[in-house]
Amino acid sequence: MVKIIRYDEGNPNVEALKGQFGQEGQKDYCITVLKNILYVVVYNGGSLKDVKIPTCYEGFLLTSKGRRIQVDGTVINANMAKDENAWGILAIKKWN
Repeated sequence: MVKIIRYDEGNPNVEALKGQFGQEGQKDYCITVLKNILYVVVYNGGSLKDVKIPTCYEGFLLTSKGRRIQVDGTVINANMAKDENAWGILAIKKWN
């Protein structure tokens, strides 16, 4: 699960982007949160089974073969063929 780390002006010792960010990478995929946007990349032949994500508006991942994989807003499930990858950009519901 991608964990969102929130930094604010209340802690002047933190030198980082204001807002929220987080990242999770596995052998099959990479998920990154920057501010209020969730980026998902699934590598060739990758598989995601019930991967939890921050609550997003419903959307989809687009594959290199033109398929669309529905994302329900809290969980991603996807199976890529050996020569297929996917990516998607989703908006997080709870804005910073």
